[in-house]
Amino acid sequence: MAELVVSQVVLQISNLLLEKVFGMLDIHRELTEIKEHLLDLSYTVVSSSKQQHDAAAKAWLHEIRDVANDLSDLLGILPENYRFSLSPKKVIARLKLRKELKNVLKKLKFLKNKWNRQLNVSDNNLPLSITEGSLKKQRSMTGASIDGTIVGLEEDKLTIVSLLCQPVKHREAISIVGMGGVGKTTLALEVYNDIEIQKLFPTRAWVTVSAFPSITDILRQIKTQVSSQPSDRNIQSESQEDLVGEVKRLLSEQGRYLIVMDDVWSTELWDEMQTAIPDVQDGSRVIFTTRSQAVAKHANPTTYHLMGALNEENSLKLLFRIAHPDQAIEEVPEELREIGKKLAGTCQGVPLTLVLVASFLKYKEYSPSAWDEVFEALQRDDYDYGPKILVSLNLSYNYLPSEWKPCFVYIGIFPFGYHISVRRLIRLWRAERLIQQELDKSMEETAYMILEQLIQRCFVEVVDYRYNGTVKSIKIHDLLRDFCIYKARDALFFSVLPLCEDNSLISLSFNECHFPAENIDDRECIGPSSENSKNKKFHSFLGFNSSLKFDISLHSNYFHPKLLRVIDIEGISKIYELPKEITSMSSLRYLRWIVATNGIIYFPSSIKKMFNLETLDIHPQVTGPDKDMDGIGVLKNLHTLKRIIAGKWIMRDLANLTNLSKLRIHDLTADSMEVLVNLLKKLRLLVSLTLQSSEKIPTKVLTVFKDGHPLHVLKLLGELTEKQLPDSKEFPAHLDKLVLLGSMLENDPMESLGKVQSLKLIKFGRDAYKGRKMTCSSDGFPNLQHLIFEELKNFEEWEVKDGGIPKLTHLSIYYCMHSERIVKGLESRTKMVINIIPTAAYRRIKEDEEEPSAGISSSSYPSLSN
Repeated sequence: MAELVVSQVVLQISNLLLEKVFGMLDIHRELTEIKEHLLDLSYTVVSSSKQQHDAAAKAWLHEIRDVANDLSDLLGILPENYRFSLSPKKVIARLKLRKELKNVLKKLKFLKNKWNRQLNVSDNNLPLSITEGSLKKQRSMTGASIDGTIVGLEEDKLTIVSLLCQPVKHREAISIVGMGGVGKTTLALEVYNDIEIQKLFPTRAWVTVSAFPSITDILRQIKTQVSSQPSDRNIQSESQEDLVGEVKRLLSEQGRYLIVMDDVWSTELWDEMQTAIPDVQDGSRVIFTTRSQAVAKHANPTTYHLMGALNEENSLKLLFRIAHPDQAIEEVPEELREIGKKLAGTCQGVPLTLVLVASFLKYKEYSPSAWDEVFEALQRDDYDYGPKILVSLNLSYNYLPSEWKPCFVYIGIFPFGYHISVRRLIRLWRAERLIQQELDKSMEETAYMILEQLIQRCFVEVVDYRYNGTVKSIKIHDLLRDFCIYKARDALFFSVLPLCEDNSLISLSFNECHFPAENIDDRECIGPSSENSKNKKFHSFLGFNSSLKFDISLHSNYFHPKLLRVIDIEGISKIYELPKEITSMSSLRYLRWIVATNGIIYFPSSIKKMFNLETLDIHPQVTGPDKDMDGIGVLKNLHTLKRIIAGKWIMRDLANLTNLSKLRIHDLTADSMEVLVNLLKKLRLLVSLTLQSSEKIPTKVLTVFKDGHPLHVLKLLGELTEKQLPDSKEFPAHLDKLVLLGSMLENDPMESLGKVQSLKLIKFGRDAYKGRKMTCSSDGFPNLQHLIFEELKNFEEWEVKDGGIPKLTHLSIYYCMHSERIVKGLESRTKMVINIIPTAAYRRIKEDEEEPSAGISSSSYPSLSN
């Protein structure tokens, strides 16, 4: 319970010492000594966590946890009080802080002595840890992918496919029923992605439901997947009644459909959804996955499939396929095979448990003694949470390095079934100081390494990859998420609160609100009137899927402006001004505020007091009073600045934001663009740049990033000043993604772009090119993998010379008048995926829209990996 908090505080101290905030030298010794004591205690904490049934050990852990939480609060306000050394007020505050740090040090020494004196635990009780050598080995291992591996589900798949292929006239519901972790989602996904099923059901959609479903959200997901329409951010503002009508119309028009609803918990869901899912008498189907036979029988008492556990043979096959994929099971030594049978038997035929145990075994020595040690550990019933199935997870969790555990547990903060953006997750990890700042690598590099290890151990699942092969989004199984929430609540790390509309603290109907908190004990709505509300100070606030107005008093007992580090809220309706209290939050590092409707979000006053801010991400756009972000130049730590409106701040402040790695500016004027072009070269850490303007964007933006500049992503949304692109030698050396929308080019852009060796993805959209023909030379685009043509009215011919674009894997053509002619001659490229949305579909969509979408269009052929 205390290990999470101790690990986090150690990271906080380490990062503070590396940041070398001016004036903190006088407490350097105290911080270093506290860190050493915490590191010493962390080994004892791991040991005592195994003895939580012992009352004395449990009480001691509570004391450690409370001291660590108090210390975390102190560390949160240290930088502010040491930033301005000449202020008398700050001097007094620093003296008090130094005194409190010394008191913390005394408490830690006392608790260490108390443990040694009263509990007298020897080092022999410490669990085996991962050695530095094995850690290096793990970091270099890629692990065997289990994507697409089906073991023991072949008969189950045949049953469901047979049900789908039966000739029926009316719409029919089919249910897959089984306990958690038995493989229901895996089976449904295998059926969903089967080639023959795709041919039989040309219109398909996959939605994740969970225990607290939002009908509106489910309808949005279905509409997005079946409508073949560009991304429309206004879909968030559509009412449930409108969505019912839209989904019903789309499904009625597009022929036989298959809809999968994953993880259904209640019979009421199907009753509500039937109004939107029409019976068009063409044999369309709806598949449910559920743990409840009552749900299955309610939907259709004759067409449900009950999944059982894997037999011994298939359990053993799955275990060895993951744990040691390089060796056929027939070649496994007999002694190791026998221990494998015992391990598989412990898993009781549940695939999720087998995967977790096998993923853990990958990092153990491939020997009978090492595997037998794991078997013995699984036999010890010292885990007090939930079903026996998660004993294997607890074992794998205990063997994680301490500094990785908070990162894993933090993932439980997201709602079930939520597709978690990896970039967003890493920014949150960074803001929460869950990642160690190392001298030889960036926090992002460390974060990606940790995430890769969590993926290899099957703690999280990959949903999608980016064009460059990196992980784009992940999700977590519901049982693993429950495990994270249990660990977090026990450590007072965060709490998950399903809030009510009449809640007096927050007036909104989030499906779930998440608070990494100091003192939250119960999963319930807690208002200011609660007995235990006093002195509860949240460090972070994350809200998901709001459908009402957001109204919160940031000066309540729950929020201390000096302690709040993260605000991440999405889906708010019609809020166009941030709460004025936000600008006084000097400890805030991360601010993400996503509004569901179009418009401009205004900062209430100067931003300069928010000097710790690292991420500012406001949707749809953000500006300050008089359309100027006064004081933004003070934010030296800012690395992500998205959707900010151009203004005087560009000339005054941009050159000071030298740590920016991601920048997106909207509504650029001719004057601001000239200044911007001259300043961009000073941003030496910039990796991603997006510029949007209704006026002409200087083409020379493409040429300012030279001399090894790290820019990888460039998006220009607006007409360019020149009608042709510059020479290939002028482009950034590391540019691998280029998006041009509305560029109005008249000369073939492939002539110069084809020679840019680094490019992996290109998108031409909204008349980026006004010509009729593009030609790719025989040596053009040696590394390009993704190419997108969208809304190019005149474009009708694309010639690819022999040998051109050798690595192209994905070609997407959306809403082009002559899409069939464009792909002519590419039939021989059998390994290339071609997505086409014809102009006819585009015209129908535009006729149905009340106003044109301002968003960038995206594929309507989702790659689901649920």
